[in-house]
Amino acid sequence: MSTKDEFVAASAPKPGMPALGVVAGPPPAQDLIQQEAQAVAESFRTGGASAAAQKLQELVSQHHGDPATGADPTYADKLLQAAQPTLDQVSQVLGHRAGNDVDDDTKDAFGKKNVTRDTLTALAAVAEKAGPEALKSLGKTLATGLPDNGQLNQFDDVLKSLKKDQAVGVARLGGATVTELQGLGKQQAAKELSKDHDAIDYGGRWKPGQPLSEAKNAHLTNTQEQLADAVNSDHNWFEGDVQLNSDGVLEMSHGEGGNQLSLKDWLAKGKQLGVGMKLDIKFDDPKVEDPAKQKAAFEEMLKLAKESGIPDERLMFNVGIGETKQFGSTIRELFPNATLAVNPSNGDGKLNEAEAKEMIAVAEQAGPGPVTYVVNYDSITHERYAKNEEIDASLKLLEEKGSVSVWNSYQHPGKSPVGDPKQATEELRERGVTGVVDLRKSPWYTRLAEY
Repeated sequence: MSTKDEFVAASAPKPGMPALGVVAGPPPAQDLIQQEAQAVAESFRTGGASAAAQKLQELVSQHHGDPATGADPTYADKLLQAAQPTLDQVSQVLGHRAGNDVDDDTKDAFGKKNVTRDTLTALAAVAEKAGPEALKSLGKTLATGLPDNGQLNQFDDVLKSLKKDQAVGVARLGGATVTELQGLGKQQAAKELSKDHDAIDYGGRWKPGQPLSEAKNAHLTNTQEQLADAVNSDHNWFEGDVQLNSDGVLEMSHGEGGNQLSLKDWLAKGKQLGVGMKLDIKFDDPKVEDPAKQKAAFEEMLKLAKESGIPDERLMFNVGIGETKQFGSTIRELFPNATLAVNPSNGDGKLNEAEAKEMIAVAEQAGPGPVTYVVNYDSITHERYAKNEEIDASLKLLEEKGSVSVWNSYQHPGKSPVGDPKQATEELRERGVTGVVDLRKSPWYTRLAEY
């Protein structure tokens, strides 16, 4: 049996050393966030607004991302919240510079030039990663510091320049600032900034329950460059072509050059923007010959779409007859409220009753849920089909079972030319088309009209 003398109190540990019996480990995540917020504050103290913003960007770049890689997908939001006092100071600096027409060629108290540009560039990169609430807070912080007048000087000039340069996150940062200026009643400043930046609806560009007739589709968003163009436009649906590359990785490609996006990155961007995402499956271009390989690629695509967390109502799967027969029921099971976009088997040939009935049959076989039937503009408008009663009857039949969506092969001189997309869209609406109308002006239309 132990005696009382055996229970001797341990001596106190040396400063900085853990207590005996306690395993030293990393501080809790929240403590790390606070430490890093302090690092942002210290950067402001020693280097000013641009140094603080760049430290913020650096930390977000290091720690924000996919949890599968050990990163934290909510890190940007947490750090923005913890660093709010410093962001308030940054906002005051930017507001002072805007209100007093301080040029970026003028050195600040730390001997730095380009303070407004460097600060906004870094904050835009952080805004790109921020969730809706954090983005709203960042926009409100900047809006609070700005004066309410029509001359924002370097502030709006820099944002305009960054937009022209397609800087990361500038559309989100500029849009959030416009929205919050409006909310604060700073209408003059909001009007000035909105000349180049659209106010942001934090709920997303595409709302659940919106009819497809209100869709504005960006037809190509496969590359970083195409995606940037779509982000800076008013499109509320982004279309991408899913292919399996030579390395067996799903990427967005339709044979164009540029910086191709992976499917995973493309989906992540769509979720962030709250747009509709149309996945155009292109496993036949180039063709995936092995049925087992094609099945595995399709299943991987569906898996990534599910893991992206995009609501069903913002997903559309563009499939052919064969793909609908093979994978339609799986799509319905995983995404019951996603739109199945079924294409005819005859491609761009004239729409007829047999094609319409086949599309309806495979869609119904897949199971109940939203469906749109996709036809080429040429297949319902070509001059050789003029006043064709079977086409109109087929359109009516499809509309009774879902909606009809129309696109055009705008670069093909053998197809029906579109000179005025808006007028052509109105004509289709008059014929009863209620789905997505995605018409682009034929580049050779003007030359054709000259003959």
